[in-house]
Amino acid sequence: MSKRRVILLVEDDGAHAQLALRQIERSDDLAARVVETIAQAREVLAHEHVDLVLADLRLPDGSALELLDDETALVVQTSQGDEARAVAAMKGGALDYCVKSPEMYRDLPIILERALNAAHERAERRRAERSLRESDERFRQLAASIPEVFWLFDLATRQIVFASPAWEAVYGAAPRTWEGRLAHVHPDDVAASWALGPSEGDTFRIIEGASTRWVEERRFWTHDAEGHPFRLSCLAVDVTRRRELELELRHAQKMQALGQLAGGVAHDFNNTLSAILLAGRELADGGADPELCELILAAGARARDLTRNLLSFARRKKSETSVVDIHAVLREALTLLSRGLEAHTRLVTSLDATRTSVRGDASQLQSAFLNLGINARDAMPSGGELRVRTREVELDADACRASAFELEPGRYLELRVEDTGEGIAPEILPRVFEPFFTTKERGTGLGLAAVYGTAVEHRGAVTLRSERGVGTEVIVLLPLTDHPRSTVDDPRSSTPSLTGGLVLFVDDEPLVREAARRMLERAGFDVLTATDGAEGWAAFEAHRDALVAVISDVSMPKLDGPGLVRRIREAASTLPCVLCTGYLPDGLHAIEGPFLAKPFSRDDLLRAIDEARRGLARSA
Repeated sequence: MSKRRVILLVEDDGAHAQLALRQIERSDDLAARVVETIAQAREVLAHEHVDLVLADLRLPDGSALELLDDETALVVQTSQGDEARAVAAMKGGALDYCVKSPEMYRDLPIILERALNAAHERAERRRAERSLRESDERFRQLAASIPEVFWLFDLATRQIVFASPAWEAVYGAAPRTWEGRLAHVHPDDVAASWALGPSEGDTFRIIEGASTRWVEERRFWTHDAEGHPFRLSCLAVDVTRRRELELELRHAQKMQALGQLAGGVAHDFNNTLSAILLAGRELADGGADPELCELILAAGARARDLTRNLLSFARRKKSETSVVDIHAVLREALTLLSRGLEAHTRLVTSLDATRTSVRGDASQLQSAFLNLGINARDAMPSGGELRVRTREVELDADACRASAFELEPGRYLELRVEDTGEGIAPEILPRVFEPFFTTKERGTGLGLAAVYGTAVEHRGAVTLRSERGVGTEVIVLLPLTDHPRSTVDDPRSSTPSLTGGLVLFVDDEPLVREAARRMLERAGFDVLTATDGAEGWAAFEAHRDALVAVISDVSMPKLDGPGLVRRIREAASTLPCVLCTGYLPDGLHAIEGPFLAKPFSRDDLLRAIDEARRGLARSA
């Protein structure tokens, strides 16, 4: 059984109320509620569900029209002669009117059914209109809040009939027309953005003044009920930052690949260089031509410095990590740099950072700062101004994610090195950090590459901006630390105290093995050599009681150096062990204990052995 619809009868004449009530109760679909005044009707409407109000036009406390609102369906009853008032009531919002008469009361159920149907249709229409208004408002709010511009092009009128507020932010100050959106498009890109039809993502450049932005458009048809396109819809967005990040990512990937290549080159080169330097020192100690030996050693030292720069770029060099005062290191570098500045070049410093401690390698950092200063100096052959500034900056998670470097949120020291030189050509900018790339006649191309490697090695970042005719600015970010500076003495200042005994030297490079053997024997040691980790382990087992030290290369076949040293330490915890290499493969940056970087001198080798012995003594 369906629920009855409720009629609220508002009638102050009891006889008329009874006539109407009798007709309403004849219908199984209707139920009636009777009141006599406007006030009583309002009380019912406020607390009960009513489908239709049937009210006398004139009531003791007012007119039935006072009951009208957006939610109330009203039918008015009038007496003879009140038809004009009834028509006015219809214009005021009443659904219908009826003149009191015997015929009206007889047909009252029909009148009410018609009015109920009209009320339902009106309610549905109002709901649809309200829903449409709400939907339209949501659309407008969405279009106004998103950075993308949304526009609609009508095919019949060939006009853009709607464009969201982001139009100017994306297309620039251009008319909101099909042709207007192309007003600032780069001439080479007009053809790609002119086609009137769908697009999966056309990209083109927008030029405004000296700036260039990239825009991506996605266009699609809107079809009518018969499936014919009648409107072209478009969503366009400024993708300049995305393209910059993509370029930075590709650059970072290329730099990573070059770093891996640089590390491999340095590995082989350092082995050869070690043998050259050691042989040169042996010749000098043996009384060979001093000038020839000095030439060999000077050339070897130059090659060693180049290789260290290459390893800094490749991030394969083990850093001598400590807490470093950047301002102290920077002042030393600037003192050295100032001696080479021309008289017409002005050095301006503004070291404003209050916190200046970072964890890192002081020598690497000083070398990087010198490289930046030298590059800036060389960019101003006719003189100019070299500005060096520092300050503290705070990077949040969003800023770190937006960077092409692996940065952690926190406080950073920002170093800016600026020159007023000629600037760098746009086509060269993407290559400035590549190793061996240089525009200088006598440059090695490792200066900025080493700066890049140093910044990454110190968990920081480096970026370069340049404009032709204006100058170049390099920005280096280094994470600050709260740890105090270490007061431990430099181990390189200590004098080796271990002499004599049997030393095991393990390396897969014959030249290095032979040169090291000669060096150790000249220092008073007996020497065993092995070509790889497995052979080194066998030599250890055969002579463990006589050995006073073990020196092993890191990267070797069969058993690598760290694996060999671990096994030896497990078997003989008091035997000094030293690892050496020309580069560190991925995953081996955290080598513990004494470490010897190739190429090394005899004193470096003896100090490393002595440091290993002293370390064991301290831990005993």
